[in-house]
Amino acid sequence: SISNDEINDVYNNEKDEKYLIEETVSMEYILFENIDSSGLDSTDIVDLQDSLLQHAIDFAADADIMSFHDALAEYELIASDTIKVTESFKNNSGIPFQMGVLRQAVRFGFDNKIGSSSDAFTTDNGIAVFNIIKKNSSSYKTVSNVESSIKRSLTKNKKLEYAKNFFKDLNTNSKWEEIANESD
Repeated sequence: SISNDEINDVYNNEKDEKYLIEETVSMEYILFENIDSSGLDSTDIVDLQDSLLQHAIDFAADADIMSFHDALAEYELIASDTIKVTESFKNNSGIPFQMGVLRQAVRFGFDNKIGSSSDAFTTDNGIAVFNIIKKNSSSYKTVSNVESSIKRSLTKNKKLEYAKNFFKDLNTNSKWEEIANESD
């Protein structure tokens, strides 16, 4: 059996290492996706990509002047998604993996104020413009959210310790059949 005190002790000892929820920045973005170049002439591809880049730059400039949402309405666009970004390098920092590594987007999120819109950032799958919605402080997962995980870990460790002690105290001069019959 595992007591609540044991669970709380493990939680408090491992709190910073295992149960910390990092500070994040909530951002929405618009992605101007790369041109599908299949079946197009190379000069057409260059022209279309240049046009896409200019469209994204114009959008970013207007979003900076008016607001991200006003620019979306002006350009008749809808935000592609909302994400929570961390400063760490874990799991691409919250940026969708299709976009690739975008440290400049992470830096933008943490270095600017709520409501700020980014420049147009080139990604693996297009050109993105980000808007900061909210900054989220770091916190910890609650004990109740991780209690079952801690309990499983403590149970496993107690079972291993029980088995080690059982075999350590075992008279190995006896036959295995006798040992089995004498043990529950």
